[in-house]
Amino acid sequence: MNIIAKSENLTMAEMYRLTKSSDVAKLTTMKNQELEIARFIVHEDVNTAGEPITVAAFETEQGEFFATNSPTFTRDFLDILTMCNEAGEPAPHRIKVLPKMGKSGREYIQCVYLG
Repeated sequence: MNIIAKSENLTMAEMYRLTKSSDVAKLTTMKNQELEIARFIVHEDVNTAGEPITVAAFETEQGEFFATNSPTFTRDFLDILTMCNEAGEPAPHRIKVLPKMGKSGREYIQCVYLG
């Protein structure tokens, strides 16, 4: 596993729960909803076919865990992290999971910065 980005000061237990725990729900279940982020990690993993994927995982302030391997959502979130860093601001605390329809008619999710 290669960690791409993470919240500051994550403990081993927090990293495990965000990356390996079975109680992490799919982020697509939160379409059109806001998340208050307590902790996050973006890492590379391998899917069941043995192909590399990038996964973004979040723990909310309410103690819920969500993850996605959506390339669009993950790219959006990493772009937000880069902009926060460039502006000298902390990582985002609030995001929104926004569903969009692609040209092919397939739905995907985007990450929207709220603060």
